[in-house]
Amino acid sequence: MKKNFDRQKLFKKKLDYETAKKKKIQSLMARSKTKKQQILDRKRRLHDLYPESKTHGSTTSKDIESRLEQTVTQINKRMDGWINEFEKSAVENQIRYLKCIRVSLSFLGNGDFNGLIDKHAFIQQLTKMLKKSAPREFIFEITWILVNLSTKITHQTTIHTMIKKIPFILSCDPEIANMGVLLCGNIGTNIQSNREYMYQREIGTRLCELFYKITDQSIRDNIIWAFSTMFYMLPTQTYELSSKPLSILINTLSQNPKPDVVFDALIGLRHILTNIKQIKQETFKHIDVFKPLLDSEFFEIVCSSLEILSILLETPEDFQHLLKHIPFRTFTNLLESQNSYIQKYISCLFYTITLKKNPHITKKQIILLSKLAPTQELALIALANLVIFNDSYIKILIDNSLFDLFYEFLNHDSHAYVYFSAEAINKILDTKHRSLVVKKIDVQTIDKLHLHPNSEIFMIINQIFSKLNN
Repeated sequence: MKKNFDRQKLFKKKLDYETAKKKKIQSLMARSKTKKQQILDRKRRLHDLYPESKTHGSTTSKDIESRLEQTVTQINKRMDGWINEFEKSAVENQIRYLKCIRVSLSFLGNGDFNGLIDKHAFIQQLTKMLKKSAPREFIFEITWILVNLSTKITHQTTIHTMIKKIPFILSCDPEIANMGVLLCGNIGTNIQSNREYMYQREIGTRLCELFYKITDQSIRDNIIWAFSTMFYMLPTQTYELSSKPLSILINTLSQNPKPDVVFDALIGLRHILTNIKQIKQETFKHIDVFKPLLDSEFFEIVCSSLEILSILLETPEDFQHLLKHIPFRTFTNLLESQNSYIQKYISCLFYTITLKKNPHITKKQIILLSKLAPTQELALIALANLVIFNDSYIKILIDNSLFDLFYEFLNHDSHAYVYFSAEAINKILDTKHRSLVVKKIDVQTIDKLHLHPNSEIFMIINQIFSKLNN
């Protein structure tokens, strides 16, 4: 018997009863503590939401559960009552009701508040109370409510009322000013007319002033985010206003280590560059800030940087200036990326580059573009551009079997693939290299495209057909 027991010890791990018991007790205590904390948190939230309960003894967990089950409509009705009471109350009670309204907004989520707010002209009433003589807590609660409502209200008049008070909010202490920054960013995601109204009120200038005055980095980061939303579809007449935050965005790209903030700065810069030519010239002076961004491990930063470079390159001189600061091998490495988003934006950059004469594209880059062409339309167009605008590249393309690629894409479902492939073939037939490709073309294949529904493709196919017959 002893022998069997010894064998069992060798092959079966004995259960440590005391250790298991201790772990079980610790687990039960942790779960109990978590549950108590959850009930306490709920109770605190409900005491904010229902302040009258504080005067009627303690609230049981049963009361808490039943109150949490109230529907959005019930909370909405209660909010209606709070707004009515707010209008009649003294300042001390008004702060209490403001807290109730603010907390209820977090419960309601993205409900439609336009009717409720307009019914009482509530925003107009709140903004009138935002003045230097108001208590600090009063200003804090009102600003918080405006931030919450700025993503839920769509009425333009109401939003404009908020915008008028942004300069005052930004002039308050850092905590309130930070909420003012968030208010700017939220409104920036709204309709175009509201962004234009912010430009008219010079909110961008106020944010720049706050950026240089404040030392809190988190507030500065939020200002960058606000810029990324406010500058979307920027009106062209706002050059003076948009030039002021440009240096802030450029410095952020070169100095801020946080990827999400750098990405926001890139988005803001892209929105400005899309519409205002003067900003492009100024940005080009700082082209070197993009070099480390193109090597980033975050593909969003790489893609946004490539998009901005595509916007900046307008002349062959621009491209030469770019190569002085960013090695061409950087772009070659990006052509080899397996990330589909990077493939899209690097193709876009090469499309822009190949629109210029003498783009200095290497043989390796041509081969890499040809590998991207089946999935990236702009890569195919970039190769076609090399043929159309630069005769010197035709021999390289033919030697690397890229004529076969154009010929194959004549049967593609995409009109863009067919059009630019036909354009490239048509151009080659006009050069001294014609004899190298004529034998590869099947006249019947070209003849089938004679009835193509696209009029531009139809015309090019006709030209190719007549050249082949001649």
